[in-house]
Amino acid sequence: MRWALLVAVVYGYVVLGGSVLVRKVLDLEVLRLPDSGDGYGDTRQAGRYIGFLERAVILTLALAGGFTSIGFVLTAKSIAQYKELENRDFAEYYLVGTLLSTLLAILGGLFLKSVLKT
Repeated sequence: MRWALLVAVVYGYVVLGGSVLVRKVLDLEVLRLPDSGDGYGDTRQAGRYIGFLERAVILTLALAGGFTSIGFVLTAKSIAQYKELENRDFAEYYLVGTLLSTLLAILGGLFLKSVLKT
């Protein structure tokens, strides 16, 4: 029963807490994207939910030892953003957010995996 609580806490920190950390990093002045005026409005809300799902899936894959499958998650995300990646500013912003989010999820999975073994 204690392990279930630990798993829930780690998922909460990685999925929800990771959102806060990634947002803080992406809000740094050097990474802030200029207003594109493309009419899409603020996509942060959608990005936040995509990040939740992304970290949850990667954490689950890391916990299950499916590290090669993590590449499929990152590929799917990149395909969805393919056109926007032509913009260098967006590409750098996207890469920082994706790599930080992935790192947090993998570390959470490795932590849980090591704790649950004992």
